[in-house]
Amino acid sequence: MCLSKCKSVGLSDQVQVDLLATRRPVGRSWNYNSLSLLIGKCCTHSVLYAKLITPDGMDHGLHSFVVPIRNPTTLLPYPGVTVGDMGEKVGLNGFDNGFVMFDQYRIPRENLLNKNGDVTPEGKYVSPMKDPKKRFGASLGNLSSGRISIIGTCVEYLISAITIATRYAATRKQFGPSEDKELPVIEYQLQADFGMEVHGLSSAGKPVCSWLSRDAIQECREACGGHGYLKVSGLGDLRNNNDACCTYEGENSVLIQQTSNWLLQLWSRRDGKSQGPITSPLGSVDFLSNAQDILATKFSASTKEMAVRPETLLAAYEWLICWLLQATNDRIKSNSDSGMDAFTAKNNAQVFYARPLSITFLEHFILLKFWQKVTGNDVESSLRPVLLRLCSLYGAWRLERHLTILYQGSYLTDGLSAQLLCDGILDLCAQLKPDVIALVDAIAPPDFVLNSALGGSDGHLYKNLQAAIYRTPQVFERPSWWKDIVDWQTKSKL
Repeated sequence: MCLSKCKSVGLSDQVQVDLLATRRPVGRSWNYNSLSLLIGKCCTHSVLYAKLITPDGMDHGLHSFVVPIRNPTTLLPYPGVTVGDMGEKVGLNGFDNGFVMFDQYRIPRENLLNKNGDVTPEGKYVSPMKDPKKRFGASLGNLSSGRISIIGTCVEYLISAITIATRYAATRKQFGPSEDKELPVIEYQLQADFGMEVHGLSSAGKPVCSWLSRDAIQECREACGGHGYLKVSGLGDLRNNNDACCTYEGENSVLIQQTSNWLLQLWSRRDGKSQGPITSPLGSVDFLSNAQDILATKFSASTKEMAVRPETLLAAYEWLICWLLQATNDRIKSNSDSGMDAFTAKNNAQVFYARPLSITFLEHFILLKFWQKVTGNDVESSLRPVLLRLCSLYGAWRLERHLTILYQGSYLTDGLSAQLLCDGILDLCAQLKPDVIALVDAIAPPDFVLNSALGGSDGHLYKNLQAAIYRTPQVFERPSWWKDIVDWQTKSKL
């Protein structure tokens, strides 16, 4: 079984797909035409998203159908179905991606997955949801679980990359204070710095985590120098495989707009007395009811230690989200007042408003849950100090990237505040350095899974690297084209 969606023309908007499932006026079957993309070189059935059109010509929007693709016995496609493979990819070639084309292909009426809408034997469309937009949202709701799983995938890739780079940095020595004393590269300061709620969270979580993993893997690759560019480092495969996370289950730049849309809806009802305070099951937006009080606050830390406390960072993030919500809402209203239609008004408020709003919302949620977990009763007291430092480092590191907005909104009013935050980050890196190998060992996959000549748990960097290079096929042999190099010097072309 595989999932098929129409992406042949590069559309992320599933409302605009051109794959049609037309109800035949006579008989009880669906007629398929057009092209779709699928995963599965040997799948026999597909859950396929297509527009549902009834005999009266009415288009009822996107619905899902169970579509037989191949004969289970021979694995040959059925008549009217053309299946092909899309060829080798940059990474993840253990998964095959293909396409399927339908030409007047019929399936039974019962193959429609009819939880959100059905068609009677007489050809009449019925649905428990009268609003087509809500029906469409419910149909695509299952995609949230896929986006959440991608977040976990990105974390696994990132864990592997950090394991390789950290172990390499602790073993690799370069230069030092004197000619006879070289330091491990982990001692260099620059190395220390590389460091619908579910729908709203997953729509921001997938983009933010895949972007973060992409950038962090690249930093880990560069931190390992030229050795990191070797195939045997494993970092190239991690980078290539993670790259797919940035585009499947929704292109990031489009998907992340779902989060800001949801937040703006909440913002519009924050003063509604009849609806009560804004709350959510996971507590990600509970602070929005106090938005006016939050916007009146200022950054108050007077030392670098205070500047990177989780409580200080969480307060700054709450202000940041409230300010961006207000600024985004004002920009959309200003665009509308200037004559733009609703879509254009919102589209022209993305780059510096809605997009950073979604990103900061997700970063705040991660920091909040990190802090709640570390301060909870199920964490051993001996582990709490180092985990609190990690929590502070994550929050301060991410918040530092939003300094421009913090100054723009006058939450920070002098240069000292930014200096305290930056100094606090460097101090946290120095404090965590003695524990960094133990922290990596706690989350690292086994060596056979990590599959890296640079990141072995035994610490034998050069021994493992040499062994991996020696195992390369034909490593000590002349290239197959060696005669071409030699013969041109001796043979005349006359």
